[in-house]
Amino acid sequence: SESRFLHLFKEIVGITAIAYKNKLAVMQASQLLQSEDRNIEEISVECGFSSSVYFRRVFKEYTGMNPKEYRKQINRYLI
Repeated sequence: SESRFLHLFKEIVGITAIAYKNKLAVMQASQLLQSEDRNIEEISVECGFSSSVYFRRVFKEYTGMNPKEYRKQINRYLI
């Protein structure tokens, strides 16, 4: 069943399936923020977030900064 799968997933991986999905999505978003000129809303949709507000909150939870700050920080080091 779905609930059994989710329980086993957390037991084996150490985090919930949603946290794992969010972690992968933030990793993808961080790459896109480094290499793309697309706006944050487009990136949030491409990475599977239902809203840019939720994306910003999750991104900050994982990186310690919002996507705009992250992009600014990365671009400072790339120049």
